[in-house]
Amino acid sequence: MKKNLFIIMILLLISCNYKNISIEPIDQRFNDQGLQFQYYEISDYKNFSEEDLLNKLENFVKNKYPIKKYKDKEVCVFFYKKSILENYKDDLSEIMEKDPDFGTIGKYRGNLIAKIIYGKIDENKKSYTCVLFDNNDNQKMIRKNTVLIK
Repeated sequence: MKKNLFIIMILLLISCNYKNISIEPIDQRFNDQGLQFQYYEISDYKNFSEEDLLNKLENFVKNKYPIKKYKDKEVCVFFYKKSILENYKDDLSEIMEKDPDFGTIGKYRGNLIAKIIYGKIDENKKSYTCVLFDNNDNQKMIRKNTVLIK
């Protein structure tokens, strides 16, 4: 009996530590407008290393915004910490009026976890930059790469 209880506790502990990251649009209608900036809330990410978190977010962006489909567009995807106390959605339209070049939700900069930018280099190449932030809006980790468009 004790052995079974011990095994169940180990399995429960393992399952709690390996949650999948949850990524949800802050405002699906806003994102569907196809603007340069896209906004998401993430949760269940704290158990991942910085490298693993960036990998998961990068894979999400590559699947959601395929390079071939967006080859002539620049896309900047922001990932904010999910919070029941913050309503990011109310500030999205204001961003396009006040800060159309940078796209960050200014008053929530401390909740910005990461951003991934796809920029056009030329007809055959895109650059992508992944940036992970700490709670003070400082860059913790940056990954840059160039992708060939076939």
